[in-house]
Amino acid sequence: MEQRTSERKLRSSSQHILVTPKARLKTYGERAFAVAAPRLWNSIPLELRSSSSIDIFKRHVKTHLFKKAF
Repeated sequence: MEQRTSERKLRSSSQHILVTPKARLKTYGERAFAVAAPRLWNSIPLELRSSSSIDIFKRHVKTHLFKKAF
């Protein structure tokens, strides 16, 4: 997965946003990992994306998804 980069310092550069490739096929293309994974990553809150460790990320994403479901 490719992270967006720019020559200039943008406000969004610290938001850990991934580039979502354009899908060629509407049915299978949008469900492909290369398209779905960056879309899901970009949809989670910045606080989760910028977690300092994988354990903290897993704990916060579990809490986030639980709150979203109920």
